Amino acid sequence: MACQRREFSQKRQFRYIIGFIGKEGRAITGIATANWNLYDPKRLALGDRTYHFYNDGYSDCAVYVTVNRRT
Repeated sequence: MACQRREFSQKRQFRYIIGFIGKEGRAITGIATANWNLYDPKRLALGDRTYHFYNDGYSDCAVYVTVNRRT
């Protein structure tokens, strides 16, 4: 995965975060978009998405994606 190879990550970790309680307890994800706080040299990001990074910078990094819908 690009996140685990540091080819898709946050420019600055913990710049903006969301905390939540999931099935396995509490966690936080760092936030980035194509236009803000995203390191993306291979241009993988789509402009209408927000990327949520869990454990960014670690070998078990995961990225969750939300679609930004305009109303």
